[in-house]
Amino acid sequence: MKVLSNLWRIYLFVTFSSIIALIVLGGFQWEKIKQDADTELRYLNDVSFTSTRAMLDYQKNLFDSLSEELLSLDLAHDIDHLQTSVDRIVKNNPEVTAFIVRDPEGKLILASNSISATAGGLQAMLKSPLTEYTFQRTLAQNRPVIGSNRFVPALNKQTIAIHYAVRSNDKVIAVLTSAIEHSINRYAWNNSQLTRGTILQLFREDYHFIYSSRPQYKGKNAAKEYLIPIPETMVDYFIDQLRIQANVSPEQLRSENQLISVNALFEPGMDALFTIRYEPYYRYYTLTSVERSSLYSEYLPVLLWQTAMIIAFNLLLFLMFRLFNRAQKVSKNRLVHQANHDQLTGLPNRYYLASHFDSWSQSCRGEFALFFIDLDNFKIINDNYGHLTGDKILVEVARRIEAQFKDLNIRHGGDEFIIFIPENDETYLIQLANNFINDLMQPISADSTEFSVTSS
Repeated sequence: MKVLSNLWRIYLFVTFSSIIALIVLGGFQWEKIKQDADTELRYLNDVSFTSTRAMLDYQKNLFDSLSEELLSLDLAHDIDHLQTSVDRIVKNNPEVTAFIVRDPEGKLILASNSISATAGGLQAMLKSPLTEYTFQRTLAQNRPVIGSNRFVPALNKQTIAIHYAVRSNDKVIAVLTSAIEHSINRYAWNNSQLTRGTILQLFREDYHFIYSSRPQYKGKNAAKEYLIPIPETMVDYFIDQLRIQANVSPEQLRSENQLISVNALFEPGMDALFTIRYEPYYRYYTLTSVERSSLYSEYLPVLLWQTAMIIAFNLLLFLMFRLFNRAQKVSKNRLVHQANHDQLTGLPNRYYLASHFDSWSQSCRGEFALFFIDLDNFKIINDNYGHLTGDKILVEVARRIEAQFKDLNIRHGGDEFIIFIPENDETYLIQLANNFINDLMQPISADSTEFSVTSS
């Protein structure tokens, strides 16, 4: 009765301990999920930030190369030469879908052959207020300027424009525009990097989107995402949270090139984790985020599964104690068997012989014969064909020994076997030995090779 009482005390202790462990583990696991999400967001932010900058650096190299060529030309007389250079850029750079050159007043000088310079859609786009706004930003900066992400009817594609003002003696002589196809499969914004619920967004310093993996507008209004800036209320709220949580001002973010993590709640139902970084040369932000509800959807199934496991564990705990003695006996017998039998062949080993020989010899009144079998040149098989092949041969040898001899068969070690037979008739024993030697010489197949094994 005392033993049973102790068992129940152990049961209650384990039950309460498991509940406490579940609570503690749940807390740690939630923090780990948030930490892992932040790590993933920071990694994704860094990859997207770096690859976008590499893409823009490549465009800048194209602009610099064409600018040097353009400065050496007379636009009034060398327009054909410039046209050839522009078409070559589009041809040799698959991500550039079109290229145009304008004068400082915004008038079209030429366009690549991939887009018709006389197309009404192109002319209308160049005269639009949004294009004029970007054009004036380009004239004011001595660096590439990221333009609008918009659908170009003349190309029948969604593109992102990169602009660059070519200067001679600080005077703008032309503005180059490269149209890059907007594609979620491009290396900078490949959606395969996004796990479920993760959002990647890039926007300019004036808060116009360059790219968004989850557009706010759908269907016919999808292009609207890139034509209007992020609402001021959302920007102001995020800036406030940036100051409160990270103690970082917008000025510090733009000047220190830091990757900042922050929690924010833009509106009810949109509680999310964010990371943000600013690229000062090209003047764009990289923002990665994941909604907290996505983390819940990851956390709750694990928590429910763990809770179910704890309940099942405690329900089965009582049965486990009842079966404890039986399981202990089975385990003990298994260990004894493993200790007294060869793991490869399953034959009794020399430890078994040492502990059982006296009782066995007494059972046959001390009248018995002993065969000591050593396989010939077995080391050569191991050396030439490998130990796995040698092991297969040993298993087959053991099977043939057990088929031939029915009493005490021992694997002494390596390729040596000891056989005890309760007989003392010499003629019979010699015949038995010869029969076994002949049986053993029958081919043994191992790894598509047949071996003829002899023994002494």
